[in-house]
Amino acid sequence: MGSHLVPEAKLADLEVILQSKEADFLTALDELIAHLDQHVHEFAKANPEWAHLIRNNALNEAMLRERCTFQVANV
Repeated sequence: MGSHLVPEAKLADLEVILQSKEADFLTALDELIAHLDQHVHEFAKANPEWAHLIRNNALNEAMLRERCTFQVANV
């Protein structure tokens, strides 16, 4: 996605912010997965011409958790 340089003096502050963002991300992912069947059903219902493709190609929980990750690299 890109990279940013952060002064060393600001790293501790940034770490706190990133930990909070990661917690928010994981909470949102858990919420999505908890209602996944409902979301797929509603999306398919809203798009009847594509409903069979939406249902047949919907990701399951394991696939979502594998694809939706929050990562920060320290280089």
